[in-house]
Amino acid sequence: MAQEATIVADLQKINDISNKPGVQGQPGVAYFGSSILLQHGEGYQYPIDNFIRQIQIQENIYQEGIMGFLEMLDTYNLIRNGIILGQELLYLKFCSAGAEVAGLEKKWEINFYKNPLQVYKVEDMKERETSEGTTAVSAITYRLHFCSPELLISDRTRISKTMQGTYSDMITDVLTNHLKTKKKLDIEETTDLKTMIVPNLHPMDIIKKITPVAQKEVAMVANNPHADVPVSPTIFKGRLTDFQFWETTRGYKFLPSIKPQEDAELTLTIGTTLTTSAYKIAMITALSHEYLFHGDTFGAIKRGAWGSKQIQHNAYTKSVKSYQSNYHRSLANKRFSHVSKTPVYKTADFEKNRDKKNRMISDWPEGRLHLHSFSGTQKNTSINKTTNEADTPWSTMPAETSMQRSMQTIHSLEYDQLAVTLNGISILETGMVVKLDLPDVGEGSGFFEGTQAKWENRLDNLWIITSLKHNIVLPQNTYTSELILTNTMTYAMKELPFYEAPGTVPAARSYVSGTGAQ
Repeated sequence: MAQEATIVADLQKINDISNKPGVQGQPGVAYFGSSILLQHGEGYQYPIDNFIRQIQIQENIYQEGIMGFLEMLDTYNLIRNGIILGQELLYLKFCSAGAEVAGLEKKWEINFYKNPLQVYKVEDMKERETSEGTTAVSAITYRLHFCSPELLISDRTRISKTMQGTYSDMITDVLTNHLKTKKKLDIEETTDLKTMIVPNLHPMDIIKKITPVAQKEVAMVANNPHADVPVSPTIFKGRLTDFQFWETTRGYKFLPSIKPQEDAELTLTIGTTLTTSAYKIAMITALSHEYLFHGDTFGAIKRGAWGSKQIQHNAYTKSVKSYQSNYHRSLANKRFSHVSKTPVYKTADFEKNRDKKNRMISDWPEGRLHLHSFSGTQKNTSINKTTNEADTPWSTMPAETSMQRSMQTIHSLEYDQLAVTLNGISILETGMVVKLDLPDVGEGSGFFEGTQAKWENRLDNLWIITSLKHNIVLPQNTYTSELILTNTMTYAMKELPFYEAPGTVPAARSYVSGTGAQ
């Protein structure tokens, strides 16, 4: 991606500047070019820099606004004197130290001076504790919570109107004309014209209703004899249904969560002991990491990741039709899969799949049931438009968005998660794609001298930043970025192995340490 490639170039520029005489590179430090201010509406502003001990700003791909808090050590008692009510505007801007020296401050800074944050709650207020465990009257501590003002404006506003156009147009209208936001919008055009009757809803509630049903048609190659070949590679066949709406420190985004046609130029090194003081290396090497989630077959079945069924009831014609989704059949390429095609246990006791073979995990659509009732003409069809043949009850790609979305979002956002802490990189945003270089551990990974990796490291892949926290500790200005990433599997080169008879041992036992093939 162009933006990630720019980050790499910027880090190198800061690295080069830090090597000059008189300039000291400072990885893991925040630079504040202006005071941190609180303001009552259009009234008086006052700096609070000296009272702040911690700043945390969080953005999340499932979160419609920025959230965060200030940890305060207040020696003046601003609460008692009526200056802080928990209703103030917060003006704040900072960047990774070194960016200002390299002339990148405007580009790298997180700036809430033009669009301030809204303080909405004072929490955990108490007298400061002494080293002896008693309380002192010299200061109080408390936490000021803040969020994007649009979240509060949304709860104060309702919309009653008929909206027409694409879903992306409707979201733009809600943000600009009803929430009156001036922030940057990154909104991808959706497919299909829609009519939506809005019955007295809050603006953010409208966006929440739109997001799960938004779709985008994948463009196909022009003048190509194979009509099913897309212009750019995709994870799943059919439309993109994994749209998310979220806010980053640089504006609002309404985009498909995964764009496999875009590679990542930014590589983060995980689990490696830092042996150099070079600024660039220090910034892209993890300080710590933790595997949060590495697959849950049981939970994913109930959530419809591998397969589901859609029952549609037409109240007008009194007809009922069903459609089914299938994870393996919906993948554009088998190597993208999170799960093997090995038949499930005791599959011989059940009927075969549509190919007259033993059932795989994706051949059980009863795991999740979607019900849909509507009036009027049937909007979905079981006819495959490529072959003109009926695929009922199986379809190449499920007709209903809810089934597609279950597969696409769980695959790319929720199935394989890793938490990483880095020296603070202020230009990062939720939704960015980065490549991870994870450690090779164990003999099978080629870790020991003289051995070769037995299999590709599927974790050395492209990962989406789904959550990002900027954490600054004052007065030292220590700055870290805490990321939660999910594995897209778009960089995998091999298909997962599978065995026709579950429980049998392969002929070549090359995975057993020290035995070799047998």
